[in-house]
Amino acid sequence: MIYPRGAWVFEISRHARAKACQKMITQDMINQTLASGEMAWFGKNYVRFRRRYGRRSVTCVGERKQGNVIKVMTVGWGV
Repeated sequence: MIYPRGAWVFEISRHARAKACQKMITQDMINQTLASGEMAWFGKNYVRFRRRYGRRSVTCVGERKQGNVIKVMTVGWGV
């Protein structure tokens, strides 16, 4: 699925969706994290989104593929 955020378009991998389901992270939490979470670049093409939910946070790690498309590879709980 593809989700827009300003100039960026997100594509969530099947692996990330399956891992999020195992870790009890809902699709709404992922969407909110990508829409309004902190965005931090690391490396040349990798980006991390993080949004707090109470005492924990949801972290989404993605890779910039081409142009303005970011493919989310991993979703998990942060500290």
